[in-house]
Amino acid sequence: MNTINEKVYSLAMADPMIILDMYCKNIDDSLKKDVVKLYQDHMEVSTAILNAMLIFILKYKEGYIPHYQYMVSALNGWLKHVKTPEDALLKLIRPKSKKKTYKKKQAVSEPDWMDDYVKSLEKMET
Repeated sequence: MNTINEKVYSLAMADPMIILDMYCKNIDDSLKKDVVKLYQDHMEVSTAILNAMLIFILKYKEGYIPHYQYMVSALNGWLKHVKTPEDALLKLIRPKSKKKTYKKKQAVSEPDWMDDYVKSLEKMET
């Protein structure tokens, strides 16, 4: 499978239950029903897009499938940017961008004069 069209065709023809059996670590009947319900409730969306999103979620969640509402929310987010099965494939194979990391604020050390000031106060008290 070298061409994008062949990969899209494979995504479109893949059975979501096989995808779950291959990649899901927490599979049970209720989760399978959630996935079936997702596909039935969104018949207007290409199967290739749904399968790509399912694979993406399983990859992102390290093999754990979330509940139905999470998948619907993820699908709605996907559909803002993914219009075709080709877009879905590109989103699936694109490397995930790294999150921004922020440096911690450096601890402010007390200036040397502060130590001298405290010592002088201690001498005055005694």
